[in-house]
Amino acid sequence: MAKAASVNLVGMAARSSRALVTLFVTRVSGPGVFGLFTLALAVVDIVGRLALFGMDKSVLKFIPEQGKDGEDRRYAILSASLWIGLGLGLALSVAVALLAPWIAARWLSEPGVTLPLRIVGLSILPTTLASLFLAATKALKIMSYDAFVTGMLLPLSLLLLSVPIVWAQDDLAVLAVAYTGASVAGVV
Repeated sequence: MAKAASVNLVGMAARSSRALVTLFVTRVSGPGVFGLFTLALAVVDIVGRLALFGMDKSVLKFIPEQGKDGEDRRYAILSASLWIGLGLGLALSVAVALLAPWIAARWLSEPGVTLPLRIVGLSILPTTLASLFLAATKALKIMSYDAFVTGMLLPLSLLLLSVPIVWAQDDLAVLAVAYTGASVAGVV
């Protein structure tokens, strides 16, 4: 019980770094840059949910159902989920990169979002894979990985990778690269 409480406490402290990132980026580059980044992130979040294709929920449901004797079946479920996630994540990342000018102009009425949309779109694949791995650990009743990755690693990576905004000429591109880098860190 004490171990779980300590994991939650550390996770809550690290999650507050998300607020620090928001304050830092908005203060350094202005609310306009953060708003444009949020537009790109919203599109990628929607497309990223399509890449998961409900496989995270399937992993959470079907892996525990296999019981102690179903280790081969658990691996098969996770393997199939990862292959589907890999294929959809890659296809949708490429689709966002190719369609970014059209999405920015037609859907968002903000052509300035094209480059960050392309960059943040690259995070679809690692975010999909990380979500599937975390769903598998939760299915096995191991919650510490989720707390570590989503509560500490991702927010702190984003905070650290956002620091170059102070010196950058293109704040929006740096923020997009920081987000994508943090997504890759979540898989590693």
